[in-house]
Amino acid sequence: MDATNLHAIFRPNQPGLKKVLGDLEAEIMEGMWAADRPMQGRDLHPQLPTGHALSYSTIVCTLTTLEKKNLLHMVAKDGKSRIYIPTMSREDFLHQTLGHVLDNILEAFPDTASAILSQRREPHTLAQLRQLTERVAQLDT
Repeated sequence: MDATNLHAIFRPNQPGLKKVLGDLEAEIMEGMWAADRPMQGRDLHPQLPTGHALSYSTIVCTLTTLEKKNLLHMVAKDGKSRIYIPTMSREDFLHQTLGHVLDNILEAFPDTASAILSQRREPHTLAQLRQLTERVAQLDT
């Protein structure tokens, strides 16, 4: 997936993938990754947390949107139904998306981002910052 096809949203108050995808998009992608097999809208509908409140056409429309974002790839047709697979693993999506978000934050607000990171004093945050520093050092070599 190309970074230009990533969504332009970041919703920090939402849980999990909903930070970077729409609510239904996140639910569908979680379902696709959990299934680990090609899926179509009718396969996904019953397993979505909001499935009972959604029309089938809404799910199909969202699958098409995810295909346009290069998150899904259509592998076959079954009558009028399209069958999709994810274009990347969940881990690869998170890696690419988080990298894109971090790059944008650091590019737009380098001084503020550095100041915020240097003010973090909680033990778990310090350990995470040490890991981040080590990874950056590895990339430099």
